Amino acid sequence: MSSVAAITTPERKESYIYTEADWNTQSGEIIAAKGKETPGRHIYSGSKAAAERVFWNFRDEKKPTFTMTAINPW
Repeated sequence: MSSVAAITTPERKESYIYTEADWNTQSGEIIAAKGKETPGRHIYSGSKAAAERVFWNFRDEKKPTFTMTAINPW
């Protein structure tokens, strides 16, 4: 289970349709810039995006025999 926090960013319009190409890169950039002063919402969002990227990298590198699916509930 992933999270919508892994793919959304505030600058997107409400009518925007998210796809597997979308990632929340903003939170990671804020974490890198602010370190321990990062607001909690960005720590959560950045961790969800990072975790899902690791998930997909595992699939691409290890090529497991099972199917992998990430759900990003709204």
